[in-house]
Amino acid sequence: MDYYKILNLRRDATLDEVRNAYRVLSMSWNPVKNNNSDEAAKMFKNVAEAYDVLSTPQYRGIYDLRGAKGLVEENYSLSRTPQKIFSKFFGTDNPFAQVTFGTTFIDEETKKQSDVSIVRTASKNIQLNCTLEELYGGAQKLVNVKTYNLAGEEEEKTVMVDVKPGSTDGSTFLYKTVGNQDQGKEPGDVVFTICQTPHALFRVAGTNLHYTANITLGEAMGNCYLDIPTLDGRSVSVEYGEVIAPNDVKVVAGEGMPNGNGGFGELVLHFNVIFPKHLELDQKEAIRDILNGRSTKYRGNKKGSKK
Repeated sequence: MDYYKILNLRRDATLDEVRNAYRVLSMSWNPVKNNNSDEAAKMFKNVAEAYDVLSTPQYRGIYDLRGAKGLVEENYSLSRTPQKIFSKFFGTDNPFAQVTFGTTFIDEETKKQSDVSIVRTASKNIQLNCTLEELYGGAQKLVNVKTYNLAGEEEEKTVMVDVKPGSTDGSTFLYKTVGNQDQGKEPGDVVFTICQTPHALFRVAGTNLHYTANITLGEAMGNCYLDIPTLDGRSVSVEYGEVIAPNDVKVVAGEGMPNGNGGFGELVLHFNVIFPKHLELDQKEAIRDILNGRSTKYRGNKKGSKK
């Protein structure tokens, strides 16, 4: 088993890069997010084992010198379940938990290091543009980050940002020590802030999606169906039997944005009733009579009727 390949790392990867790779891949392959498939369970275990070895100096040293065979000879085995490693790293066993700046999940070793007062280079802030579809379904975005090293030379690093389903505009993700580095200071952090690009159909408010349906006056009379597109490529069929007035609202439960607890918000439908621009006189009279509760049977030849 090639632990560096599993985590998509170079052999000279730093401890922070190992943690970053585990953070992304353990979330991606978590069985809970993959319908508990056998493939996800296998990859989740492999990622946990690779992280366990490469984040432990003793194990990593043996592996680098003698490979997986050396670990076997030293009786290495994964002492914790992949789920326990995940829970300890993130502080939760819920893969849908929102990770934001200021509440970044870290493991015990990182906590010990953070107790020591160190001077860091200022953080680098980067805007991460995401479509509403990406915020709905989640996405792994590769971002090229330009930083400056101690020699003042510009470097380009590729960071994978794991955008979780239900992430919102303004959510932030902290990646430690991958930013610029000033003389006499530790490397700075990089903070990615999500900026949702405008969507042609939907507006987001909390976990609810708002959609405006344009309907004709005839459709507004009721007993009609509407097919509403969704962000995951489906369509939701909505039936309404009652008369729809301009600016009426209808709510469809469970068709909004992911709420982080395995559920979804609401789809809020707003109706824009389109009135005809022109009606013939007999059409106007017929509609007026219907709305006033009068019969229209003998009104078609009113002009030529006898008194």
